Parts: sequence; C-alpha cells; structure tokens
Amino acid sequence: DLHDDILYCYRFLGECYLYKNEFYTSERYHLNFLSLAKQYDNDERIEQAYTCLTNTYWIWLSYLQDDILYDCEHDQLSRDLCKRSLDAAQNSLLIIKKLNDKLENDVKEKRLIIIKDTEQKQQDLALRRVRSYINIANAMSEKYINDGKDNANLQAFSQYIKNAIKLSKKYNFYEELARLHSSLSGFYLFLPNYLHYKKEIIATMKQAIHYASLTKNTNEYLSCVYDIAQVRFCGRCLTILKKTENYKIYF
Repeated sequence: DLHDDILYCYRFLGECYLYKNEFYTSERYHLNFLSLAKQYDNDERIEQAYTCLTNTYWIWLSYLQDDILYDCEHDQLSRDLCKRSLDAAQNSLLIIKKLNDKLENDVKEKRLIIIKDTEQKQQDLALRRVRSYINIANAMSEKYINDGKDNANLQAFSQYIKNAIKLSKKYNFYEELARLHSSLSGFYLFLPNYLHYKKEIIATMKQAIHYASLTKNTNEYLSCVYDIAQVRFCGRCLTILKKTENYKIYF
C-alpha cells in the first residue's frame, strides 16, 4: 500500500529526529504524518500520529526540564509543550473512541465473524486507550505542579490514572501497570509534604515492582527498579512545590 508506505516514512523520520533530540524537525515530520493520515481518511494512522506528537512534546518538555540552565518555571515554551502534549493525547483518545464504536458496529452487523480477530482488535484498542489515559494524566500532573495546584487538574489526574489501572487490570497489561504505579509513587514524592504519603508511596512502589516482575521481562523489571530509585532520590533531595493540601488517591 503506497499510502501506508508514505505514512510510515514520515513517522519513521519523525522518530529518528526525536531520538537525536532535534525536536522541531521531529515535530514537522509528525505533523506531516498527521496531515497525510487525515487526507487519506485513515483513522488508525491519525490516532498513531497524535500519539507520536504527544510523545514528541513530552520528551521535548522533559529534555528542557533536565537542563539545569533552562528556566522552565518562567519560560512559555515549557507550558506550550505541556498543552500541545495534552491536546494531542485528548485527540488520540477521541479517535480511539471512534475506532471502538466502529468495531462494535462491525461486530453488531456481523462484519467481523472470527472471534479471535475481534478480541485482538479489542485488546489493541484497550492498550491504546490506556496509553492515552497515561499521557493525559502526565499532562494533568504537570499542570498541577506548575500552574497553581488547581484541584481540578489533580482530580482529573486521579481519574485518568484510575481509568488506566482499571483497564490495564482487565487485560493484564502488566508493563503499563508497572509504569503507572512507578509514576504515581514519583508524583507523591514530588509533593513537599511527601512524608504524609509514606504508606501510599511504599504501596505504589511495591505494586510497580510486582507488575514489572509479572512481565517476565528483565529489562522492564530493572527499568522499573531504576525509575523507583530515581524518584526516591529526587523526592528526598528536591522540593519543587509549595505547601499543598493533603490529597490522597486510592485504588
């Protein structure tokens, strides 16, 4: 399929430039990927393009935050990147819902008869949905940390995390569950009163390691342990938030 080959090339080039930290060029190729996918009326590729953009903006933002000479707090670009990542993730979720509705309609109209194929498509869409939930939650967390600790952002973060965990448990997405709990423990550790959340931090860290072990993937397990070691260190050495109200998230 020539159209698919062209789309793949744009996506691949975008990912290559992202790997080289050439973010503006990566963004341009991924935007071209999105534009052509819309032109070809290919919802599968449209969703992938939005996910690529979400990832590009998030890695770009993380790159800036890791630069000790960069003033993220007062620079507009970091906030713009967070907003772009959030917008792309929300658009991705909308397309996933559209694809899911189409799948349900195909099953209803008996256009999909093979049960195994239907289940595989359902699982694929569920995984995409989980990752969109995570991407949106990441942006909500960032907005809460940097934009005045608005409880609306915190509640949205909580809800998307809960949705992601619930769906991941349903389909046994162990890798996503490990990352979710690792990220959640990191969120608690970045609160200035993190000691108030000692039980939650320990519980989420244990869950992260538990799910990482279930993946039977040594790299995933070691990556999870490394991430937890990092957030433990950062949580004790850095205080990036002002005093905030106690707010616990239970699962």
